[in-house]
Amino acid sequence: MVQIKSAALDLDLVDNGRWCTDEFGMKWKVASFGSPPVQALLREMQITYQDELIAADIISLTAGHMTEATTPHLARLAAEAIVKETENVEDEDGSPLKTPARILAILSDRRYQTILSFILNNAREQESFREKHREATSKN
Repeated sequence: MVQIKSAALDLDLVDNGRWCTDEFGMKWKVASFGSPPVQALLREMQITYQDELIAADIISLTAGHMTEATTPHLARLAAEAIVKETENVEDEDGSPLKTPARILAILSDRRYQTILSFILNNAREQESFREKHREATSKN
């Protein structure tokens, strides 16, 4: 028998984020795609951009899939709701990347789409937001 608890999400990790280190050593504290602030901003975007985006793009936006039409909106979503903190991340001028506005500027730049993709992939990966991962992420 398996205890149901093994499937439980750690809601603190979901809402406040878990640390993820990219291939360059930059650390991003990433909230889950299922967190209330992320879901609220997604709903707002769906309403705001429903006339601008085709149905397939609305579905892609909701799922966090990057397309030409959804990437600017997903960069905003990441900057405003998904990225909670950064460590070891500087902009091109050597200034720490800390505010949502500065994060948005970087994530909106096509040269850094791989970073946006990394952030979105980690936010969608629900397994790493389970209670059993709390100890591992706190050591990261």
